[in-house]
Amino acid sequence: MQLGTRVRRKSDGANGKVVEDPYGLCGECEVLVLFDQGLPLMRVKEKDLEEVEEVLAV
Repeated sequence: MQLGTRVRRKSDGANGKVVEDPYGLCGECEVLVLFDQGLPLMRVKEKDLEEVEEVLAV
């Protein structure tokens, strides 16, 4: 994973938006913190976790 990795959140899936939040500043993001070389990249709600994992696995 690289800094600025694009993560598709379930809440945005209907309109296909891609969200970038490299510093975890998103107001809706709380639960999951994705890391790259020890630096926090993004915080995502737990309900979004499944889709985030799928997108990052590609």
